[in-house]
Amino acid sequence: SNKVWLLILSASLMMGLASVYSKIAYDSLSFLTAFAVLRWFTFITAVIFVTLNKQWPKIFMSQKQPKESVAFKSALAVMIIGQVAGSLGVILNQYAIALGNVILITALSGAQFFFVIFLAYLLSKFYPRILQENIGRRLLAQKVIWSAVLFVGVALILI
Repeated sequence: SNKVWLLILSASLMMGLASVYSKIAYDSLSFLTAFAVLRWFTFITAVIFVTLNKQWPKIFMSQKQPKESVAFKSALAVMIIGQVAGSLGVILNQYAIALGNVILITALSGAQFFFVIFLAYLLSKFYPRILQENIGRRLLAQKVIWSAVLFVGVALILI
């Protein structure tokens, strides 16, 4: 729908602004100082958003199943692995922005789509209790083709 496209474009604009202003911060300050300040602002924004939307009970899963259950422990383990991977990805991406060309780094971040497709396919096929995605051969082929189109677009930017 139009609302989804508007949200996607708005998010892309905000992420682009964040990358450019991150590069400005890294050029002006040491990496650790700029990274700490940028992450604190991210944290503060998240706390404000969660508070204004009254989502704290959902975050602490006070409305869900008992914390002793196997499902809860599995979900918690998967979430922790995902957050560690995401945190490491953010650190590496921000360090790359600090060292290199922000346009190039952001464009190359499009390679993450290949990894998302690959990992989602593997998890859906071998661990469907963790992630259940409807990834048939036709849908997988479409995703790979569109990711390749995106990759070619990134390659054209680099020329």
